[in-house]
Amino acid sequence: MNAPLLLVADDCRTIRVIAQRYLDAMGFRCVIVENGIQALQEAKRQRFDALLLDLQMPDIDGQDVVNLIGDDCDCSMRTSLNNI
Repeated sequence: MNAPLLLVADDCRTIRVIAQRYLDAMGFRCVIVENGIQALQEAKRQRFDALLLDLQMPDIDGQDVVNLIGDDCDCSMRTSLNNI
């Protein structure tokens, strides 16, 4: 069985590096991008088991990415920090 595939989007390089190391160590497969536009492109290109999105990115933030993906996303659950 393949490890879950995660999409991580954050405009801060340090956060991306830390997330990559941490998630790799936990056995996840990750695609790491630096902005919402790249996140949208990747989300349309392949199916992810989870999206980890920065809520404050320039151009398109994480909440906008989720809204723009809309029903095209094959997700079992959607939430944001505001809903937890």
